[in-house]
Amino acid sequence: MKNFRFLACTLAALAIGGSFTACSDDDDKEVIKGIPQVNDVHYDILVSVGGGAGMGSTASNIIQSLNSLETNTVVDFTNIGADITAVMDAEAMIKGQYYYEAAPLGLARYGKYKVTNTGVETVAERPFGQNTYKDRRYTHDWLNDSEFFVMGSNGNSSEILWTKLKDEGSKLTIMAEGELGLGTNAAYLKILEDNNLTAGTFSTSGLARYRSKDNTIVYAFRNTKDKEGFYVAFIDATTMLIKNVVRDTRAEQMAGTAYGELLQHKMFMDENENLYISCNSQIPGAEKSTCQYGCLLRINNGTYEFDATYEGYKDYTGKIITSDYLGNNKALLYIQDPQHTGCSTDNKVYAGWGSDYNGYYAILDLTTDQKSEIECDGEKLPYSSGTFSQRSFVLNNKAYIGVNPKNAAPCVYVYDIKSGKATKGITIKEGFTFDRIIYISNK
Repeated sequence: MKNFRFLACTLAALAIGGSFTACSDDDDKEVIKGIPQVNDVHYDILVSVGGGAGMGSTASNIIQSLNSLETNTVVDFTNIGADITAVMDAEAMIKGQYYYEAAPLGLARYGKYKVTNTGVETVAERPFGQNTYKDRRYTHDWLNDSEFFVMGSNGNSSEILWTKLKDEGSKLTIMAEGELGLGTNAAYLKILEDNNLTAGTFSTSGLARYRSKDNTIVYAFRNTKDKEGFYVAFIDATTMLIKNVVRDTRAEQMAGTAYGELLQHKMFMDENENLYISCNSQIPGAEKSTCQYGCLLRINNGTYEFDATYEGYKDYTGKIITSDYLGNNKALLYIQDPQHTGCSTDNKVYAGWGSDYNGYYAILDLTTDQKSEIECDGEKLPYSSGTFSQRSFVLNNKAYIGVNPKNAAPCVYVYDIKSGKATKGITIKEGFTFDRIIYISNK
C-alpha cells in the first residue's frame, strides 16, 4: 500500500510539471502545532492514601512510573512506587526528568528531585536567599532550559517577591531576586484611583507565564479589596521592571490565586503565544463564593492588554478547574458543574459543589465557542470527583485524560486529537485516590 501511494504521488507530481514533492508515509506522524512533542518519556501517576492530595493534606502521596498509559492493565500501588510524603509536596514544578520546589514541606530552601519506583533522590538543594516563600504558595515558569523564576507573596502579602534561579545539574544557583514593586507602580495606582479602589493585599501566588517572543512575563494577580475584577502585569523578564498593568472585570478572578500552577493547569498558550487564562466568578445570589461559573480571557502575543473582542466559554454553566491546549484552536477543559452532572438542580445551592461526582471533561472550540463532551464507545466519559487534581495532559497528538468515577475504578482515557476518538487505557486499582498524571522525560 505504501509503495502504491508513493507511486501515485510521484505520477501526480510529474503530471503538473515535472517537479516532485514528497508525500508522507504516515500522515499520523504530522505534528499538531502548539502541543508538546517529546518522544522518549515515561509517565508518573500520583495517588494519595487516606484522602486527597494537595492543599496541605495529611494523606500519603505515592508516585508510580509507567512506560505506557494506553495498555489494558490494572495498576496497583500496594508496595509499589515512591512514597514522596516525607520529602516533597504533591504540588511541584516539573521540567525534563525532574521535580522542583520552593519550600518543600515548608523548609527554607529550593529543591530538585528525581522520582523513580524505588524512591526519591534529592539531586540539589539551595537555601533561600533574600526572599522566602511558603510551601506550595507561589507561581513559576521557565525562561529557558536551565533558568526559571518563582513569584509569590509572603507574610502580609503587601508585595510580590521574585527570584530567578539557574539549574546547573547538581547545583541550584540564585541568579537574582527582589520585589516586583506593584504597590508603587504608576499604572497600577492609576487603575485604583480611576475606579475608586483601595490598595489591598495581593493574592498569595497569582499565575505567571513567560512569553518568549518579547521576553515578557505575563503575571495575573488579585487585589483582595477588589471584588469585581483582577489584574495582569507585563514584566520585562531581564530587568523585572513592569511595562504595564491592566484590569479586567469580565471575571472576578483568574482560576488560580493561591497555588500557582504547581499542581493544576490554569492557563495555556497556543502556537502563536496567545495566552488564554481560565477565570471564574461567583454566581449571583449563590449560597457560597465557591458556587461559580467560568470563562476564558485572552491576551494576544506582543500586546500589553486583554483582547476585548474575545471571551470564551461565555454562555455555559460550571467552573473551569483545569485547561489544556489541544492544537487547532481547541482546548480541553475540566469543569465542575453540579447541575450538568446531576448532583444538583441549581448551581446556586452549595450542596452539589462538595466532594460529589460533579466534574467532567469537554472540548471547547476557541473560534466558535462550541463545547462538546468526549465520548468513548458511544458513551460520555464518566463524571469525576476531585477538583484539586490534574488528571490530564496533552502530548504527541494525544490527550491523556484521567477520571475518578463513582461506580468504577479510576482509569485513563486516551483521546486521539486527529481522529477525535477516545480509547480506554490503564485502570488504577480501587482504594487509591487518583490525583495527577505527568509525563517525564527519560533524558
